[in-house]
This record gives sequence, C-alpha cells and structure tokens, in this order.
Amino acid sequence: MDDRNTPTWITNAKGVKSCVPQHTAEYFVGKRIGWSYTEADEVPTQKRFPKDLYLTEQGRSRRGAITQAVEEHRAAAPEVQPEAMDELGYTELQALAKEKGVPKYWMKKADTLKKELGMV
Repeated sequence: MDDRNTPTWITNAKGVKSCVPQHTAEYFVGKRIGWSYTEADEVPTQKRFPKDLYLTEQGRSRRGAITQAVEEHRAAAPEVQPEAMDELGYTELQALAKEKGVPKYWMKKADTLKKELGMV
C-alpha cells in the first residue's frame, strides 16, 4: 500500500475521530485549527446493530415488495430488436451501451456508440 494512502486516525476540534488516508490527515492537521492525530479505535469488520433494532412487519413487507418489483422489472426488460435500434435516441443509446459494458459510453457520439454496439 502506498504511504500516502495509509489509514490514519485524526480528531477534529470537537473531538470527533475519523480514519482518513495519510495525505488527507496531513492536510487537515496542518491547515485546520484544533485538528490533531489520535490513537486508532477498535473497529469491527462487520457492521453491528443494537439488539433491540429489528424490522417491523410493515418493514419486512415493504422490503419484500421492493425486492419483488426489482426482480420483475429485470425479468420483463425487453431486448431491443434490431429494427428498432435505428429509432433509438442518444440517451437510449447510452443506456444500451452502459448495459452492454461499452467503456466510456458517456463521452462518445451516437455514431460511435452504434458502431460499438454492432448496429452499423
């Protein structure tokens, strides 16, 4: 790991601790009044929740409904037919290129996107 990206613990003027890369810590401590280096806190690798925190029945049903809606949307997403590809606008071309994994699709012209998608 690069020395500039070494995790470093700092505290601000109000006493709030943060873990930031070394170069960011040097900037904060050097430029901001009240900031200083501090000792590292013990941080668990997995996020923990309080014991009394649980999903209510309404929360479980809402989460289930959202998950089901996403799965249905993915299953129902139609494939673009070759005849309809000529009628696609620039935004639709970008969305299709993003789905197909075209690199840097957001900065390419429509003609270039059509070539990379095999439409021309």
